[in-house]
Order: sequence, then structure tokens, then C-alpha cells
Amino acid sequence: MSKKAIHAVFEQVAQTRPSAIAIESGKEHITYQALNILANRIAFLLQQAGAGKDNIVNIVMPSSVPYVGALLAVLKRGSIFLPVDLSFPKKRLEQVLTETFDGIAIVAAAWKDDFLLLAAEMNIVVVSLIVIDDTNIPVLLTRKNEDWDVFKTSPAVEWDHNPHLEVNGEESCYIYYTSGSTGKAKAIVGKNVSLSHFIHWQIREFNIDAGCRVTQLAQVTFDASLRDIFVALIAGGTLCIPDTATKGTPALLLRWLEQQRITIIHCVPSLFRVLTQERAATANVHLEQLKYIFTAGEMLYGKDIVEWRKYEGEQAEIVSFYGPTETTMIKTFYRIGPKLPAGKIPAGIPISNTVVAVIDNDRRCAPGETGEIYIKTPFATKGYYNNPALTSEYFVQNPLQQDVTDIVYKTGDLGRLLPDGNIEIVGRADNQVKINGIRLELEEVELAILQQEQVTSVVVKAHHEKDNSLMLAAYYTGAPIAAESFHAFLAPLLNKSFIPSYFIHLEAFPLNKNGKVDRSALFLPGPGDGQDDAADRPQGETEERVAAQWKAILGNESLGRNTSFFASGGNSLKALLLLSRIKRDLGVSLKITDILGLPTIREQAAFIDNSLHTGFEAIPIVAGQASYPVSAAQRRIWVLSQFEEGNTAYNIPGACTFENAPDIPALEYAFTSMLSRHESLRTVFRDEGSDGIRQFILEAGSIRFRIGNEDFREEKDVLQKLTDFSAAPFDLTTGPLLRAGLFRTGQEEWVFVCCMHHIISDGWSVNVFIRELLHFYDAFLHQRKPSLSPLRIQYKDYAAWQQAQLLKDENENGHKLFWLQLLEGELPVLDLATDKLRPAIKTFRGDIVKQEISSANLARIKTSVARNNSTLFTHLLSLVNILLFRYTNQEDIIIGCPVAGRQHTDLEDQIGVYVNMLPVRLRFSGSDAFSAILGKANSVTMAALEHQHYPFDVLVDSLNLKRDTSRNPIFDVALVVHDYVKPQASADETLHVKAFEGISRNFSKFDLTFNFQETAAELRLNIEYNTDLFYRDTIIRMGKHFLQLLEVALSAPETAVGKLDYLSSTEKDYLRHVLDNSAVPYPATATVTSLFESQVAATPDNIAVVCGDTRL
Repeated sequence: MSKKAIHAVFEQVAQTRPSAIAIESGKEHITYQALNILANRIAFLLQQAGAGKDNIVNIVMPSSVPYVGALLAVLKRGSIFLPVDLSFPKKRLEQVLTETFDGIAIVAAAWKDDFLLLAAEMNIVVVSLIVIDDTNIPVLLTRKNEDWDVFKTSPAVEWDHNPHLEVNGEESCYIYYTSGSTGKAKAIVGKNVSLSHFIHWQIREFNIDAGCRVTQLAQVTFDASLRDIFVALIAGGTLCIPDTATKGTPALLLRWLEQQRITIIHCVPSLFRVLTQERAATANVHLEQLKYIFTAGEMLYGKDIVEWRKYEGEQAEIVSFYGPTETTMIKTFYRIGPKLPAGKIPAGIPISNTVVAVIDNDRRCAPGETGEIYIKTPFATKGYYNNPALTSEYFVQNPLQQDVTDIVYKTGDLGRLLPDGNIEIVGRADNQVKINGIRLELEEVELAILQQEQVTSVVVKAHHEKDNSLMLAAYYTGAPIAAESFHAFLAPLLNKSFIPSYFIHLEAFPLNKNGKVDRSALFLPGPGDGQDDAADRPQGETEERVAAQWKAILGNESLGRNTSFFASGGNSLKALLLLSRIKRDLGVSLKITDILGLPTIREQAAFIDNSLHTGFEAIPIVAGQASYPVSAAQRRIWVLSQFEEGNTAYNIPGACTFENAPDIPALEYAFTSMLSRHESLRTVFRDEGSDGIRQFILEAGSIRFRIGNEDFREEKDVLQKLTDFSAAPFDLTTGPLLRAGLFRTGQEEWVFVCCMHHIISDGWSVNVFIRELLHFYDAFLHQRKPSLSPLRIQYKDYAAWQQAQLLKDENENGHKLFWLQLLEGELPVLDLATDKLRPAIKTFRGDIVKQEISSANLARIKTSVARNNSTLFTHLLSLVNILLFRYTNQEDIIIGCPVAGRQHTDLEDQIGVYVNMLPVRLRFSGSDAFSAILGKANSVTMAALEHQHYPFDVLVDSLNLKRDTSRNPIFDVALVVHDYVKPQASADETLHVKAFEGISRNFSKFDLTFNFQETAAELRLNIEYNTDLFYRDTIIRMGKHFLQLLEVALSAPETAVGKLDYLSSTEKDYLRHVLDNSAVPYPATATVTSLFESQVAATPDNIAVVCGDTRL
């Protein structure tokens, strides 16, 4: 017996279990022995009809005992079976019978006349017909002119014996059709060994034995039905087939599952949800025998599992399958345990003899990066029937190998590798969707609708419904047509489940900047006609709650349910705030990629409704101690501050001007109140030897804060005095680690300077500090009680919580694994040419070059942000990477990007060093367009943000890097993007506050920091650079190059970045005419012979030619 042919394995099972029940269908039961005899009898008639290897036999009958017998018979003959359903649209039936019909069909007696009538209408010649009636006795009809010869069989002993025909595992065995983008379906040819491989894998992986009772719910015209049939028959169990009425009625189906003592269900998630809903409404049903539910074909969600387990518990294991028909049914699986993913259930890990890779730009993606899924397996199908061009389009050379014979399947699915090794599906690279588990190219529906003469153009879009199932909406131009007319017109052209639920007439399609249809602007109609403002208001409790969080974060009261978060002023930082608030308010843990992929209130609310509610966990408060552990960031800043220049490099100065004299007592009261409110402002740090660096919190009353008050009106160099005040070092061991001074610089002008050390503060903290300081100031002036809510936690609580999170990450979160995989291998060192030799020990001396980016260019960036559903940050990240690539020709670059580190809502109003650095690694090539690099930047950034919890300082230790004292660890270039924030002002009308930017910062933490600040009118770029490496003129030129690159990249987003022109005309002239000045004078009118004659005259006795012993 060869396991490569599934029917041969069935024959062995029938021999060992002859009297066991193989199939139960309604009141009909058939044993393994009887089923094998039926298949042998049909195979004998197929032989009489001339069916042999590679002949296609169409099986025209519903799921039943005769259907399974016919399927086995075709396999026994070495032929190719192709199931046909007469309920198919007429157009599909015509394609099947024209392309894949060799004149032989096996048909149910009840369907015989309809089939022959259909064939006659299509001018299809049926040569032989095997008809099987309710008695399971097959009859062969052979066409003879206009009549049929009947070859009727009677029971024969020889049918007890299997056909003596050797079938090769590599030979074809079935054809199934899937949707095609040209309007024609694609015929996929399977082979014996691939079918057998999967069935044996599933039986082995899940220990399925002869006690199994397996449902047959999938349509027989889809390859998923083979799982139902052969898992049961090869395991020696029983295949259970419900009748049509039961299959189509959830209440009857649920009761049938219980009565039939079903142990295994194969179904699509849509049906699983229907069964769950029915189970919730039915109290007296319990599926006690159920062991497995295998789902495939659509996305499954954590909430689906939770809902099912409410009623059936965890008795049955639920497994999610993934795999295209082209690779033979299923190629990855995910066994769902007690701990559930909050959102989507992953596709899982590959089955045996299968490699699944996420690839982008011919390289394997790091965990978290989005790319296209490729599948490599020796057990794929043969491709598309009689279509080698289409086959070669999808079965391609392995992009990771040079071997042209190494073929993989290009799925078109977008996915990413999770830190735990599972694969997650995130979407499609094309317009393919799955409706009820059935693949559909949206172009197929569009082409069908365009056959309606009154339609001039059409776009079909899939929308998620509340239960995460997909529905189709068709948007069209031309004459308005009633929905009923569309349904009648499309019925013979499309599967009924592919006919759109909505037909929406438009006068014209919304277009994007490139003149293409803007699909993101195609919305579903509201309760009325979909055109009024009321239809775009948030609907339902969840949408209202999500909208409330949007309003709080974006400061926008007029938000539509279909408006993009990013188009409404959202960005990656605000998206993180939204995640935190949704977790707190709605108890659902979303990812940053969820916000990017579901940017509207409607989509986010629908996702939340179908997600697992995990609950909000507050940061615990630690018990009082003499000292407390420091956070990871504090530890690193302490170490760096021990360098000669390191301490002052981490000063955070801020300054503003007062146009009226401030109230000094009110300011001192405000500062004293801030020190009392925030323990971090009265914290000092000491090295405790074996206990390491510890933070000590001084008593609130132990510091009486005084504000220096000096008159600088007679000073010659006021700016230098202010800079000196800001740059003075702090003593981290004694504190306080903040100071403030008020300096009168004019008759009606005072400059107020406040400086804090980075070990107790960060950029976000400065905004919190200013807001609360002004609140206390106003309260003092107006003699009212401050109204700030008490802080529930302090920084010491965060530091302890962070340590606990690190321990938790080792066990379950996977943040560390993500970064180790992203940064595996030899890390790229940016080989950027410097003007000076790099000092052996890193220095912090620096300066800043300022470059303004006009409002016009900022508007162009924002247009691109909206068009690409991206962010300002990822645009700037992409542009800086391209600039560094053009300078170095390096295609693997790591840039450090700070994040606020305030994902937890408990941290929003805290002061302390929460900022974390993310080493964002971007790999691309000079042949990539800006649009492609932007896509990579979006993907990498979103993945990095999802894993931002892991402290950079701990990551550095985990990587065990070889220390280079001349550089920063991991990266030497940083990128900072500050979003536009409306200036804060005191409520006191007499105190007019304006920003003061005259204080110099002569420090640089990195070789280069690209610091972007959005204002109300423009975008400012401050390039902070190390003056021990670069001259100022070099950085000025760099800023101009960046501006030029920005303009050309946005103007030509599809041009290869290696070809983008970033040099000025002056620089080009200098390169051409100065550096490349290789011109030398020469006799332009002379010939070669005249030049030779001149040389003869000049050196007549010199040797001209040597050849062997001859010298001339």
C-alpha cells in the first residue's frame, strides 16, 4: 500500500474495519466494506466509459454516500475528479463545462435531466454518463447518436477486489475552482501525494482515531470538503452528513450535532459564530462528545472563543487553520489554549514539511514587520489548469535564494511574524477577500456589474459588519438602478453570496491626488440615504465611548464616525494615548497597528465589540522605604552623567518671557507646591555599593525653594549669562535637581529660566510641569484652593512596576524577543564621513543648525500623510533614512527614536524620566521608491511601538555588544518629532507669557539628532550635531540637502530614491568643473600618424617595439 494515494489508504482501512460504519447520511448508513464495493463498481463503469489517467470526470451531485463513492472511484481510476453544483451561476457552469469537461460525468439521478438540459443549452457533448439513484446502484449511459446505450451492472464478486491500477503520488487527482480577477474563475489542479500528506498530518497532529465522528458541512465544490471526508475515512471513523434543511437551519444543525455525538467540526468562522449565537439561545443542548473545532477560511477573533466557551467551556479544543487552495488546503495552524489573544487569532505555525516566510523586498522580515506571505512545500498543487502563465505568476522563484528551481507560492496575503513565532495575517496585497470562507476577487464582481449597460463605472468594496463578517457594497456611476434589478441581473452571473448587499449610486467617484479612486472615502450608507450629517455621527454605546476618547485626545468636538483618526489630527503619540484610554475605559487591549488599520470610530468600535475584554490593571503602590530602586533609564543617565561633560549634557532648560512683572511669592509658592506634589522633583541618587544606584526621596518640607532674581539690564552679554545659568551642573547626590531664576532684561521684560536634570524629567514632563505650575500660580494670586486631582502614584511606584513588567516579559509578553530578533546579526554602523577624526572617548560638545520647512512643504507632507494613512513621524523617518543612504550608500540603517513611554493612563500626569529610545531599523535599497520606503517605515514603526515597553538600556545589556567608547550603543543618529501643541497660558490676564529661545545648548548626546518641531505655520528642523566631528558648514549643507530631498521625494514618490536629485545647481557645478576638472590641453587638430611622426623626430633612437628577440 502506498500512502501517497489516499484511496489506497482507504482500501486498507476498509479491509481492516469492513463492518464499521463509514458514512451516516440521514437515515442511510454504509459500512467501509459496502462503500469500497460501491466505489469499485463505479470505477469499473468509469473504465468501461474510457476514463483513465488525467481524464477529468465531473461529479454532479450533492454531498451524500454516492458522492463519496464516486469521488473514491475516480481516484481508483487515476482520473481527476471535479465536483459540479447545478446551483452555480450559469456563467460559472458554462466555464467549467467548456474548460474542464472530458465528456464523462457521474450524476445523481435527481439531477440527470437538469444536467443534460444545461449541457445541451451550452452545446456541450456528454459522451458517457454514470447515473446513481437512491439505491446506490450505478448505471452507465453511453451516447449513441441521439439515444443512450444502457450498461447496467449487477453485483459481482470481482468488485470486492480493488482495481489493479498503480497510481503515482505526483499524478493529478482533483480540480477546484476559485475566484479570478479577470471575471473568470481559476481552476487549481491537486495531486495525490499532497492530499494524502495533509490528511495524514491532521490525523497524526491531533491524535484522531477510529472513534471520531466528523461533520461534512463544507460545500463539495470547495477543497475544504476533502478534510471532512478523508480525515474521517482514513482515521477509520464515521463521516456524518446532515440533510440540506438541517445544514441551512442553525437550530436544527445545533441539535443534530448533539444527537449525532459529533466529535470533530470543520467550519468557517462565520458558521462558528452562528452556532455560538444559537447555542446562547438554546439552554438544553450540550455537545458533550465534541473534541475539536477546526476553523479556516476567514479571520477568527478572541471574542469568538470567549463567547463559545461561555456555553460549552473548554472541553473542545479550537484550532485555527490557514492555507490557500494552491498549496493544498492548509499550511499553518494555531492551537488555541486557555490564554487568548485579545484581537485576531494568529494563523499560527507551519505544518510538517512546510516553510512559511514573511518577505518584503526579497528579504525575510523581522518580527513585527509586515510583508507578503510565501509558502514553500513539496506538497503544493500543480498550479492552474492549462494556464502556465498564471501558474508562473504565483509559483515563483524563492526570493531568498538564487536557485531558479527553488519554487514557492506567492500568496498575496500580508502578514507578520509575531515574537512567539506565530504568523498573523494582516490583510491582502490585492483586492481579494473571503466571503463565508470562499475566495473572491472583487474585480470579478465589478466585471459582472459592468455588464449592466446603464452602469458606466463601478468599485466594489468589502466592509466589516459588527460580528466581523464581511459584506460587499457596490459603488457605481451611470443611471440609478433599483437594488432588486441588480439582484435579478447578477443572479446568473455570480454566486449568490457574492452579490453586494448595497448598491450605491454616485454622480462621480472621489479621487485622491493621483487621480485614482479614493476607496477610503467610500462609506456605507447611514440609516437614511447615507448623505446626511446625522448618518456620520457615532452610533451606539461603543462608538460614543470611542468618540469621547477621540475628543479628549484630539480636542475636536465635531468628529464623524467615518473620519480617519490621522486625518483628524491624530499621530503615533496620540494613537498611543488612545490605546491607553481604550484599555482603561473599555477594557480592550488594542495594538498600534489596529489604530492604523482601523482608523475610524466605526471600525474601532466594531473591532472592540468583537475583541476580548481584558480589564484595566492599575500600577500598584509600593510600601514606604528608606530608598527605592531606580528605573532602567535613570540608571543609564546616572552612568553617563559621571562623564566630564555628561552631567550638563542631560540638563533640560526652558525659558519664557514675562511682559509684566511676575509675582515672586506666587512663583515660589507654585514651585514649592510642585515639589510637594511630585516626589520626583525632590529625589536624589546615590551609589549604595552592592545595592547599586538607589533613589532617595527628600521630605516635602525639607526644601524651601527660592527663585533667583537678578537684574541683567546692564549686562553686555545677557544670552551668555542665561546659558551659563542653564548649563551649570547638578549634584545628583544632594539635589535639588531643578532650579529657577528670574532675570530682568528690559524695562518691561523679564526672562524666566527653569532647568531640570533629565534623570527626573523628560519632554512630556516639562509640559505637565508648566501646566500645573501655572495652575498653582493662579490659585495663589486669586486666593483659591488648587483643584488638581491628587496623584495616585509616584515615580518610585513606576520604577518598581517596570521591573515587574520586565520579569513578566520574559515569560509572556515577548517584547525582549522582538528586539533581539530585530537586531540579530551584525549591527550596521553608520559610516558617515566626518570632518574631524572621531575621539577615542565619546564627547558631548555640540551645537545646533536651524532649518525652516515652509508651510507649503508641510502641507505637502500632510497631504501625503492623509493619502497613505500614515503619520508625520514616519514620513520624516523615511526622509532622514534616504538622506543618510545617499550620504553613505548603506541600505541597513538604525536610527534612535524617543517615545514618551506613557502607554499606561496612570502615567499621563506624572513628572519623571519615562521616555524610552527605540532603535528603529530600516532596510531598503536604492531602487526602492519613496512610497515603498514609507510603507516599510510605517510597518517597522508600528511594530516597534507595539514593543516599546522594553527599556533601551536593558536591551543594550541583553545584546552583549562589543563596547566602542567612541560611539553610542546601537545607533549614532536620533530623530525627534514634536507635534504642534497650542501654547499654554496662565489664567491670570496680567501675566503675558511668551516663549524665549535665546538660550544656547552647546551639547549633543549623539553624532546627529534631527529634531523636528511643528508650529502653527511651519515645520522647524534643528539639527543637533557633535562639534568634535562636524563643522557647522557641513551641517548647514546637510539641512539644505534634506529640504531638497523632501521636495523631490514628495513630487515623485514612485521614483527610485537612488535617483532623487538632492544637490543644488551650485554644488553640481562645483562637482563638474572643480573636483572633476581633469581637462588637459591636447593638439585637437593632429592625427595619430602626425603625432607618431612628431615622436620619431623627438626620440629617433629610442626602442619603439619589442617582440621576442627582435627590438625595433
